[in-house]
Amino acid sequence: MKKFYSKDVEHIWEYYKLHILAVIGGIILTVMVIHSVVEKPDVIWNAFYINNLMTDAESQMLMKDFQKNFLGDENHYYSFDTNLTFSINQPAYGDHEQMAKFTMLIAAKEIDFLVADDITIEHYVSLGGFHDLNVFLSNEEKQKWDENLVYLEGADGIERIYGLNITDIITSFQSEFTENEFIASIPINSENEEITRQFIDYLYLNK
Repeated sequence: MKKFYSKDVEHIWEYYKLHILAVIGGIILTVMVIHSVVEKPDVIWNAFYINNLMTDAESQMLMKDFQKNFLGDENHYYSFDTNLTFSINQPAYGDHEQMAKFTMLIAAKEIDFLVADDITIEHYVSLGGFHDLNVFLSNEEKQKWDENLVYLEGADGIERIYGLNITDIITSFQSEFTENEFIASIPINSENEEITRQFIDYLYLNK
C-alpha cells in the first residue's frame, strides 16, 4: 500500500509540481499582502523636505512629536519624506529623474506640505499649482506669520503669498547647519488641508 501511495505522490508531483508551486506561492503572497495591510498604519498626511540636511532619525522625531504630542493621534501614519534631492540651477546625474518623481507625486496628490530651498520653491511656484496663502491662511494666521510670509510670482506673473520662511524653525530640528533659506509651500491639490493647518500651528509653536 505504501509503495502505491508513494508512486501516486511521485506521479502527482511530476505532472502538477508547477501548479502546486504556483498555488503555494499565491498563498504566501496573499498572506504577505494581508499582513502588510493589517500591520501598516494608514498614511493620511505627507510632507516632503527637498534638498534637506535632516537625518531620517531627526525627521521621524519631528513627526512623532507632531503626531503624538501635538495631535494626540497614534492610529495613523504621518510621513515626512526627506529622500528627494535635486538642483534646479545645476542639475547633476539623476536629478532629472528626481524632478520627474517629484512632479508625479504632485500630480498624484501625494504631497500635502512641501519644504524646500528658496530656489526650488520659486521655480515650482512659477509653474503654478500652489496655494495662494493669502487665501489659505486666516487673517489671524497671517498676522502671526507676518515676518515670515514669502511673496513670489505665480504662473500669471502676479506676486502673491506662496510660502512661509521656516528656515530657523526647520533647522532647529536638524543637527547640521546650512546657510540656505527654506520655504514651506502648499500644493493646491492637497487633500488634507486641515492637517496642514495643524502642522503650520505646530511649527509656529516652535518659532
